[in-house]
Amino acid sequence: MFGSLLIAPRPVNNIVPANFPLAESVAVTVDRFGVPYIRGTSEREVFFTLGYAQARDRMVQMEVLRRTAKGRLAEITGAGSLELDKFMRNLRMEELVKANYYSLPRKLREHLEAFAEGVNWYLKHEASRRPLLLVLGEVEPWQPTDSLLIGKLMQVSLLDDWEATMKEEGLRERLAERELGPDLISRKLSSLIYQLDRKDPGYRNGLASAYGEYAEAVSREAFGLWEDFKGSNALVVAGRFTESGYPILASDPHLRIRFPSLWYEVDFEVVGKYRVHGFTVPGSPYLAMGTTDHHAWGVTVLGGDQADVYVLPTRTGPQGEEYFLFGRWEKFEVREEYFRFGGVGESGEEREKLYYTKIGPVIERGEDYVRVLRWIGDQPDETLQGFYGLIAARSMEEFEQAVEKVAYSLNFLYADREGNIAYFASGRYPLRRFDGRLLVDGRDPKNDWQGMVDPRRLPRLVNPAQGYLVSANNALVDDGVSDAVLQGDRSEGLRALTIEQAIRDLIKQKGKLSLDDAWGILLSSYGPLSKGLAEKFARMIRDYRQGDLSGRELEALEAMESWDGYAELDSVGATVYNLLVAELDKELLKKLETGYTNRLFYAILNDREPRWLWGKRGREEVVSEAFSRAVERLGTLLGPSPEGWRWGRVHVMDLSHPLPLLRPKSPGMVGVAGQFDSPSVGTWSDRGDLLVCFHGPNFRQAVDLADPFGTYRSVLPGGQSDSPFSPHFGDQVELYRTGGYKTAVGRWP
Repeated sequence: MFGSLLIAPRPVNNIVPANFPLAESVAVTVDRFGVPYIRGTSEREVFFTLGYAQARDRMVQMEVLRRTAKGRLAEITGAGSLELDKFMRNLRMEELVKANYYSLPRKLREHLEAFAEGVNWYLKHEASRRPLLLVLGEVEPWQPTDSLLIGKLMQVSLLDDWEATMKEEGLRERLAERELGPDLISRKLSSLIYQLDRKDPGYRNGLASAYGEYAEAVSREAFGLWEDFKGSNALVVAGRFTESGYPILASDPHLRIRFPSLWYEVDFEVVGKYRVHGFTVPGSPYLAMGTTDHHAWGVTVLGGDQADVYVLPTRTGPQGEEYFLFGRWEKFEVREEYFRFGGVGESGEEREKLYYTKIGPVIERGEDYVRVLRWIGDQPDETLQGFYGLIAARSMEEFEQAVEKVAYSLNFLYADREGNIAYFASGRYPLRRFDGRLLVDGRDPKNDWQGMVDPRRLPRLVNPAQGYLVSANNALVDDGVSDAVLQGDRSEGLRALTIEQAIRDLIKQKGKLSLDDAWGILLSSYGPLSKGLAEKFARMIRDYRQGDLSGRELEALEAMESWDGYAELDSVGATVYNLLVAELDKELLKKLETGYTNRLFYAILNDREPRWLWGKRGREEVVSEAFSRAVERLGTLLGPSPEGWRWGRVHVMDLSHPLPLLRPKSPGMVGVAGQFDSPSVGTWSDRGDLLVCFHGPNFRQAVDLADPFGTYRSVLPGGQSDSPFSPHFGDQVELYRTGGYKTAVGRWP
């Protein structure tokens, strides 16, 4: 199906220099896309070389991530990052990971030490030839705990319930006053407020700085850690429904689009123990997703609630400043921290007092109260042991045991060469006697956590009778227990239903699925909600206008009426529909004070939206006028003829380097397929002249367990390197945007 887009690489050169300390004992090659293949006889050799390879390709990104986690980003990006730095420093993550480090098994500490030694060898011997690193100033040696910091940073980036809880308090009252029904509110308002305050320079949405282009760019990106949406796809099909007779697995994590990519592809083998191929986060030695010679796995965000916001009364008492927690007054721990900032044309220092309680840091201070963040990451955990176990496992049982150690709230889809397919949920979740979706009264001792949920209580499915599993951030197990235990917020399941239907249709049509079929499902731009709304809006417009349409409006309307629901690069119907939605967004979402369209438009499709939404003009008039504005706008942007209104001309990903001087060398605005409700998600932000896709697949992978390494295929929206001087800066972009892929090297030569 995609043969013309297939590029099968082979190792082409050795990347280590002659003076590399392991040059004689480790085999290191790269394929034509710069993916390193590392082969050694010991784990220490392999992880030393992996540290070197990551630093060689992504040292700038690793340094930005490390500074973000340490609360020191403003030192290189300017005052615009100070709020982020204060928040991150307040979490005391450096202290947390140091305590966690010394509790690790000796073998894992040795892995981190070897990885750090490889990074530092690069910094000592080759970094001076890297112009980008000079922009960052002095880069400190990499410490073994820095890799744990990167992992902790990823954990923080997956936490959004606590901030949503704080924002819900005011919004809940405003929406209730407007009689917004429960079908739209759902169980949780946070799903409606992900995009509130998008212009704020806060630590979650944008990290924008007003202190120079360089500072704004890097701090805004912080390489994309805080997401407005979190979503992913993963599917696995049992061997009885595949052409090879072995399971097939495919997945793609959906996060904020950033360039360079957050993900780094690698293949490494410890001879006699294991070989793995997949993706890791720069600065981390273990894979997040990928394949071994025994099993493969993909990951999506589960969305369980792992944090609470407590409200505590305060006073000036006998011990000084005090807070009231669980029935008694306690003294704050107060630290004075220094925050330095520097960047383009600015430098300075600020001092700030940070307040801590026995349950966590103070994140908001009122006149007589504080709000305190309590989260599961404030304690040591076994996440690193878990991720190591994912690659070292030699059975499904060992893999499940590894998942049980992972503290992050994730869904794991699994397949192995023995024919098993399975779903395992991960995460540490507090046992509560209260609703964690609301602010918590910290005065009442009953509101203390009652320990942690036994990971064996988390959802799991093994070899289901239907022969396939799909995870798209939805609840896979309806056991009556999971929601009460996990709380949090999960997807309404629309993407999962679309993917499941695609699998059923293929089984009915062909009997057996191929790897191309699984890849095609990931690429699908079909949006059932969008198609239904396009038909509904088209009928409204025809009925309301009664033939009163210009020639251009009639062509546009016919394109929307005949649209098949697929937002492909050359689709005109997708363009007309999505521009109509963009115009409706401006009007409707301003009234709702939210930017989350999925549930709102689902309510409109089912005639369940609040009637006040349309104002005095009524629904038909509002939609008709928005359609006319959309047609006029498209004529200005793309020319007078609707025939040229192709989706790929207006729906783009911004693949630009965050450093202004390097943007001209970046791929820039690249047309992509997909829409907000399709498996190939393309959630956009209206920039006036373009609909910029800010959230979508960060990479794609698929594998047939008949031959895990020979069939493994993947693609990034970018390349392996963060340097525009590398040939691998953006060499996968065209493959990505056109649905192509590259294959792994099946066997070493």
